[in-house]
Amino acid sequence: MCLIQRSGDMLTASGAGGINEIQYAALLMMVAKSTGYKAGVFTHFVANEQIYDRHIENAHILLDREPTDCHPNLILHKEDNCDFYSITLDDFEIVDYEPIKEPKLVFELGI
Repeated sequence: MCLIQRSGDMLTASGAGGINEIQYAALLMMVAKSTGYKAGVFTHFVANEQIYDRHIENAHILLDREPTDCHPNLILHKEDNCDFYSITLDDFEIVDYEPIKEPKLVFELGI
């Protein structure tokens, strides 16, 4: 599956590990399950990836964090060839996820 995106906010949405990336992985899994295929590679191209001025301090906090040994997995508990529209949030499970608790980041959203 390939997504070409015109613009993205690296820290809050479209960067690695951003909430949109998880949604795209879930969509890939949903398409694969409903068509009977095995989920493959998701490729994401962002033409204009940016960090807003108001997020620079948070970017420094993220860069200063120690790497973790956390390797989460998103699992879709549904049979192959299921109806795409029958898949719900409750069919997903995230395992082996340990969120970083401190320091908490607060992002001002919007322009």
